Amino acid sequence: MNALDSIRSSVVLAPVERPRSCPRLRIAGIAIGSVLVVLVALVLAGALYELIASTQDAQRYPPPGQLIDISGRKLHVNCVGTGSPTVVMEAGGGGTSLDWSLVQPDIATTTRVCTYDRAGAGWSDPGPMPRSPQHVVDDLIALLDASEPGGPYVLVTHSDSGLSTLLFAIEHPEAVAGVVFVDARHPDALSPAERQTQLDQAQLLPTITTVVGRPGLGRLFGADLYPQIHPEAGFLPAPTRELMLLQASHPAYVDQVISSIESATTNDAELARAGAASLGSRPIVVLTTEQYLSLYPGWSAAQEELAKLSTNAVHHFVGAGSEHYVMWQHPEVVVEAVDQVVASARGGVAIQ
Repeated sequence: MNALDSIRSSVVLAPVERPRSCPRLRIAGIAIGSVLVVLVALVLAGALYELIASTQDAQRYPPPGQLIDISGRKLHVNCVGTGSPTVVMEAGGGGTSLDWSLVQPDIATTTRVCTYDRAGAGWSDPGPMPRSPQHVVDDLIALLDASEPGGPYVLVTHSDSGLSTLLFAIEHPEAVAGVVFVDARHPDALSPAERQTQLDQAQLLPTITTVVGRPGLGRLFGADLYPQIHPEAGFLPAPTRELMLLQASHPAYVDQVISSIESATTNDAELARAGAASLGSRPIVVLTTEQYLSLYPGWSAAQEELAKLSTNAVHHFVGAGSEHYVMWQHPEVVVEAVDQVVASARGGVAIQ
């Protein structure tokens, strides 16, 4: 044995100690892993539940009105009551015929009243993009010609749909007997920055509908969940809130809302045309809420411009604490305004 071997034989190698895992960390890891597995399982189960349940929606929630063929696609219109002129109600930018569910029955006691769903919303098929005010006007006049011919009509319009209603009045003045503007938008109501903010908020819709809709959360908790997303919905009955959330989870609805806001934000030519509307002496009632007066500095002056569209118009401020969806919070105010316009259109008298 040489010297090197002697040295090697005399060296005792100490065993290498491996770090011991902390029992608490191991337990925590197992617990976290178990929770994740359960969460994934719940999401998958919810998605499967939503897939199965959504196929039954057509039977569970049939359209309350008629599906009218318009150039190979169907639009939903719901008309009740009798009398003339017929009232036609246009929901706001993200709304459907359900938006008017608290006011339509009362209006139907005095005249005929129709609500409808724009392309891609409610029970209506999607339509050509972009969903500009012009496309909305074209769809509505075709729908009225097919379902409620004759006119003229009292138009009731809410929020962003004020733009398409003004355009309708320019292109089809003979079809307009009067208008009720329910916190409706005039082309000059919002600054470019405010219009862009609306679009930025709308861009969040796909994420919201994916999180709420696909795992079935909307179906399970819709009646309670919808007011958390849309606070004014708390004034609506629970079944209506649930159905609204289910309809808002459809991809076609999301596309329609984003496209309509994009058009109202970028299509200045149509905005300019809408701003040139004049309704002569046709009766007009303008309803303005405190909420939008406080949100948008230009809203008050723009509401006054709406009242100037006719020599036979009145402008009502709904009052302190009034919110944008006044037809949910104070449906009686909208019903009274419609009654005023209908009475004026019938008798040719000044609006009171």
